[in-house]
Amino acid sequence: MATPDQTLATTTKAAKEPGPGLWLSLIMLSVGFVACGAGCYLAFQSAFELLSIDSFETPGAQTRDLDPGEYQIYVRSASVSLLNLDVDFDETLPSLSEITVTNADSGEPVVAQSFRSNEPLSRSANVYEGVAIFEVVSEGRYTVDVASIDSSRAVFGRSIESAFDRIVPWLIMAIVGLILFVVGTILLIVGMVRRKSHRDRQSAMPAMPAMPAAVPADGPTPATQAPPVHQPPAPQPTETETPWGP
Repeated sequence: MATPDQTLATTTKAAKEPGPGLWLSLIMLSVGFVACGAGCYLAFQSAFELLSIDSFETPGAQTRDLDPGEYQIYVRSASVSLLNLDVDFDETLPSLSEITVTNADSGEPVVAQSFRSNEPLSRSANVYEGVAIFEVVSEGRYTVDVASIDSSRAVFGRSIESAFDRIVPWLIMAIVGLILFVVGTILLIVGMVRRKSHRDRQSAMPAMPAMPAAVPADGPTPATQAPPVHQPPAPQPTETETPWGP
């Protein structure tokens, strides 16, 4: 059977750290932050690939590793000078016959179709117009060659529809990370508040009185027995006073 001291120590140890664990809250908060940030970055990069991919000079070609999907080819149609605010329009856009797409690994041509975008693509001080679109069936290296007569620049990347299918996993990753971050933050705040309240209650509690020493079953020993108490002597009656009166 546990003694009162052991029971008190066990109870104090169990109530020492109330609320959610600090390490659990920090791990959930950190993992959620990293997952949400990485998911948002990858989703943004996939959705706006045409804004981040390097352009190339035309006439000229560019070879890149491509995943299956639909890709659009844009050619610069105008450039804006930020110094004098002049707009320089390119004379003509290349025709479909001047654009060829080939599989760099096998040398097989890829069919490109004519494409005109409803909205121009703005990159820095340049404005690009869509001229062609092609579909990649298998992963590999592909070369886009624009044999334009005029000197210009071109860029190609995933279409909006193809990019949306690619960003869905990254959006799910970002949402899950955001949920973990919010839950970890809530657990951290709740744990801090509950631990502070517990410490305040502990500091406000009065000190426990000392437990009396246990008395042996066979009576007190000479070492633990209290010393005798000396009583003063009873007063003696005088000659004129008797216990029974006159």
